[in-house]
Amino acid sequence: MYFLQQYINSYITYICLKTLGKTKIRHIANVLVFLLSIDAHSQAVYSIGGIVLTTDGKPIPNVVLHIHENMLAVQTDSTGKFIFNHIKPGHYHLHAELLGYKSYETHIDLPELTYLYITLYQTTKYLDEVVIESAPLKTTNAQNSFKTDKITQQYFERNSSNTLMNTLEMIPGISAINMGIGVSKPVIRGLSMSNIAVTDNGIKQEGQQWGSDHGLEIDQYSVDEVEILKGPSALMYGSDAIGGVINIIQPKILHSNVYETKIMGIYRSNNDTYGVSAGANGNKNGNIFRVRLTGLQYADYKVPAAQFNYNRYTLPIYEGRLKNTAGNEVNASVMCGLNRSWGYSHLTVSNYHQNTGIFAGAAGIPRSYQLTHDGNFRDISLPNQNVNHFKIIINNSLKIRHNWLTHDAGYQYNLRNEYSKPEAFLIGLHPLGNLALNLRLHTFTNNIRYFININEKIEVLTGLQTSQQINNTNGYEYVIPNFLNIQTGAYFIAKYKPNIRLTYNFGIRYDAGYAYMQAGKVNYYDNVGTLLNTEIRSYAFSRLYHNWASAVGLSYFIHSQVNIKINIGKSFRLPTPQELSANGYHHGTFRYEKGDSSLSPMSGYQADVGLYYDNKKYNSGFTPFFNYFANYIYSKATASFVNKLDVGQLYQFSQSEAYFWGAEWQNEYYIHKHFTLRANTDYVYAHNLSTGLPLPFIPPFSVFAEVEYSTPIATKYLHKCYAKYSISAYESQQRVDRNEKPTQGYILMHLGLGIYVGKQYKDRIGIHLQIQNLADVLYINHLSRYKLLNLPEQGRNVVFNIVVKM
Repeated sequence: MYFLQQYINSYITYICLKTLGKTKIRHIANVLVFLLSIDAHSQAVYSIGGIVLTTDGKPIPNVVLHIHENMLAVQTDSTGKFIFNHIKPGHYHLHAELLGYKSYETHIDLPELTYLYITLYQTTKYLDEVVIESAPLKTTNAQNSFKTDKITQQYFERNSSNTLMNTLEMIPGISAINMGIGVSKPVIRGLSMSNIAVTDNGIKQEGQQWGSDHGLEIDQYSVDEVEILKGPSALMYGSDAIGGVINIIQPKILHSNVYETKIMGIYRSNNDTYGVSAGANGNKNGNIFRVRLTGLQYADYKVPAAQFNYNRYTLPIYEGRLKNTAGNEVNASVMCGLNRSWGYSHLTVSNYHQNTGIFAGAAGIPRSYQLTHDGNFRDISLPNQNVNHFKIIINNSLKIRHNWLTHDAGYQYNLRNEYSKPEAFLIGLHPLGNLALNLRLHTFTNNIRYFININEKIEVLTGLQTSQQINNTNGYEYVIPNFLNIQTGAYFIAKYKPNIRLTYNFGIRYDAGYAYMQAGKVNYYDNVGTLLNTEIRSYAFSRLYHNWASAVGLSYFIHSQVNIKINIGKSFRLPTPQELSANGYHHGTFRYEKGDSSLSPMSGYQADVGLYYDNKKYNSGFTPFFNYFANYIYSKATASFVNKLDVGQLYQFSQSEAYFWGAEWQNEYYIHKHFTLRANTDYVYAHNLSTGLPLPFIPPFSVFAEVEYSTPIATKYLHKCYAKYSISAYESQQRVDRNEKPTQGYILMHLGLGIYVGKQYKDRIGIHLQIQNLADVLYINHLSRYKLLNLPEQGRNVVFNIVVKM
């Protein structure tokens, strides 16, 4: 740990010296020392107290209140009262939350305001509108020029699916690229792969995300809340966020001197999943900790078919299970830290490990003998992938007078091993045996932000981001070379609120990147392991890139219940080393991938318009969008097949002039205090102006509808229950790129039931049952990598989760 901190500190110093120079660094240091010395002598502290009431004036106990800037938390007592002690003067964001009530948010300026009267409204909404952590200036959705969906713990408990991204798919505009049911990747408004950023505790998740068969490598049972930003979000998150952000935020801190243990039992019938996730966290006078351990094991998954057709051959599916799709996961995380009036400091260490089989037909041309049942639905044979993702994240926040300085630093080590039998073209005995790919990626990340509260109308954020990636590769196959990738970005974001109805947002960002790729080669051996010859796949080269982005937006309340948002921006994305230099067969995707070293930064213009209506019974949001890219980077399926046995179709990273347009429409209607009706729809249209054809892997038009019944239970130990029925309908996708397979439409039905056990406001046990794909429909997902083989998706799936809190 000491050496890691020394490396991170040295790297920050190097970047700052290169960017600003020694003289400017000295001046900045003097200013910071001066500010810190002033703050250290400001010893006045205050208390913030208040009471939380229902709409009819009754006190609400057990409401959790948080101050965002220093992560302090308290809970209301039996009379609905609360108090924060020892708070320094300054500007704060306070939010209050309780399951079954609409979240509350307000701004506090000490010492002007020290007592609050808070009213909470009852609701069954999943998508909350409390302070948006991923917003640059920690504002609410009402003040942001772009809409952010915040998904709470209640949503995850009631809608748990195979992966984190599958769980989020019912959110309008969100889809997932799947490889079977154990691996999925996010898609936001038709953009995916390197166009989407996933952040965890303020640090961008960095693995081999360029691969469609590479999942997120995040334990979904450790996630309590997620925020989804759609559209251009690159100003604060970097160029890889050109399509949007999946932001996994830190779980809420318990209030002082409270400890909690949470155990979840997991069962899924379709692939016989058995698992448990156990966690504990506590707060002893601001000294906090959190630990979690998750284990899962699952068998080959079932499809509602006994055979499938590929390349004019009919191939068997034994007992309706896809052979070699079993797997297991073991994930662990530990966090410790301090929460004080001056801010907080947290250290999180986590490790994600997954071992999954890859359907035999996805690695080469499927044949009947490969699909013969081996007598065990839980074993993992060749081909398979073994992935380990290790992370260390340090989060710090420091109060400097009325402003805040935050720093997030992270180290990630992504180890990916892919195993398969060497193909015939490799000739003989390879010294690496069945190790097809060994990818080792080290990533160092630093984010520094300074929040400035000028006055009640103007807030400013400045920031600096740096990242360094070192990739090493091995294995008898070759896809990408060893590389070094360095990126640095600086940004400025401002919010101006002239009155209570109108808010302006403005931002600008500049990035520079350097990529160096080593030469890559493949060795060929004879039957006794003697080296015969070496094939050069790529030559060494380096590239230096730079570009800028900007955005301007507004949020205006036409009426207290009607809000319009407009956001317009210029965005860009630097090409990744994989897009520049890939040149090899990639197992699990049935494709040969080839990069292009001449790719230029992807740049474009993006616009969002949102119209939102919200009252006590009905809320609705309609969000049309338009994206234009002068040089959109994507992986294009060609008509060529590499002239080697079973290697597969050639996919070429290319650039084209392209545009995307579409919209989401989201509705919630509270028919009765116990009944809620939800209806969502989304559509994406993507067109390649250079070829005159559609772009590949664009989700089809979809509609989601759900009715939910939820009611309290007036007994001593049963708190409440719910039942819901939902329908997901997907249109056929005939707008496909050349050499891409179209898919037919389908309709899925789902059922959910749940009950909470415990005294009022204390849900000690939650029991949740889902039946997904209730009618066992046979369908092909357009975003599945297995659609090339005409393989259907999983059939009926009974999901049972029990959550016990102690």
